[in-house]
This record gives sequence, C-alpha cells and structure tokens, in this order.
Amino acid sequence: MESPVTSPSRRWTATEGREGGGKRAAAGGSDMFQVEALRMCHTRDTFDEGRRAMQRAQPSTLGLLARRNLGMTGSRSSSPLRVGIVTRSAEKDMRRIHNTAALLSLCPELGVVCEAVALDTAGFVANVKLVLHLHALVALHGSHVTYAAFPPRPLAVLEVKPHHMPVGWFQSYFPAFFALDTWYYVHHASKEEHRAGADTKAVQQQAAVLPLPIFRDFVCDVLRRFARHTASIKSRHAGVMQCRGQAQEDRMR
Repeated sequence: MESPVTSPSRRWTATEGREGGGKRAAAGGSDMFQVEALRMCHTRDTFDEGRRAMQRAQPSTLGLLARRNLGMTGSRSSSPLRVGIVTRSAEKDMRRIHNTAALLSLCPELGVVCEAVALDTAGFVANVKLVLHLHALVALHGSHVTYAAFPPRPLAVLEVKPHHMPVGWFQSYFPAFFALDTWYYVHHASKEEHRAGADTKAVQQQAAVLPLPIFRDFVCDVLRRFARHTASIKSRHAGVMQCRGQAQEDRMR
C-alpha cells in the first residue's frame, strides 16, 4: 500500500520525548505527526559557502574546506538537476532503499537526472567526488548521509527513516546536523514500507521502500526551490549591475 503524499510546505523542529512523540510544528498547526507523509524538517535559504559559518557550525563549511584542500573547485552545473540515490555496492547488502530501480525510472519524466551512488567501498576522496555534482541526495538512514556535507549549496536531502527507529532518536542525527544549510526532508517509513536490512536486526539498520509519489513530491518541490533560488540570484545580480551603472553615470556628470 502506498503512503499518502503531503506537500512538504511546513517547517518542523525535532522534539524530545518518548517514541511516537513525533514532531511539533514550528509555528502553529496540529501536534499530530503523520509518519507516512513527506515533511520538510528544516530549511534555510541562505547559502553562503561557509562565510558566516563561525556563528554556528555548518556542514557546508566542512565541504568547502574539503573541496579546496582536494583541489575540487569546479562549479556545479545548474541544469539539469542531478539526484543521487544512495545504494550499496554489494547486492547481498540489503540495507538500502529496495525500490531504487523504480525511482530511477521515474526521473526522466520529472525532468531530472538520477543516478545510483554507492558510498560504501570507494574510499573518502573517491566518495566525495561522487557527490560533488549532485543537487539532491536520497538515502536510507546511515552514516553515508554524512557525505551530504560536501556538495556545494543549495543542496536537498531526503532521508528515509526505518520504520521501527524511534522518532526522537532519529531526529538527533542528520536532521539536526544539517539544520542550518540544507533543504532537509524526511520520510518515516510505514509498516507496509518496512524491509529487512542488516543481519544485526538493529532498528536503525533496517531498510525500506520509498513510495513513488513521495519521491515525486520531493523532486518537484526541489525543482521549485532551485528555480526560486536561481531567480533570486539573477535578480540580485541585475540589481548590482544597475547600481554600478548608476554610480558610473554619477561620476561622469
């Protein structure tokens, strides 16, 4: 059974509490948390490549330093948007999004380029290179989500929470880590979407499928956000050029 789709238009913050406590809307709204829906956890529309990062730790500061130290200073193409879906290099490793192939097949009609990205064997430098050109990253909960620190900003992340993992525990990981500088989305897998993951049976190491409507909703919202971001940059640039032109005219008078 596919999960309902909810537009990720509300800002959310993590709340401490017992399992199932869910989240509280940051400004108004109901305290009820619908775990099957895609929600925007945190968003910050200021992307300064770390220039204000000393105010608080931003993951993108780590990414900026890594790109400079590794000589990876090339610019990311603005179009088409590229979405990486994190997978595992070994087929027997079941801790993955189990319907990755179906997600990849949906991408052409959404107008984005998608690719499966394995971040478990190549090594740190090689893995960083795999994500630098991405505009969005989709991943099951796991340490590989840390690589979301390295691509340039803006960046969108959709993290899938395993069904049995406590909400408060989950929220203390990456949704909190990337709160300042990333468009961060979360999908809490339902019972029907749950799949067996690692052999350890630890709840945080279980797997899931990501419903196609949820993935579609994520991609479409990210496309809108990047479009607004690009328009904002062009508007600011036009304003700067107009001011420079006016200043030059004033000097010539």
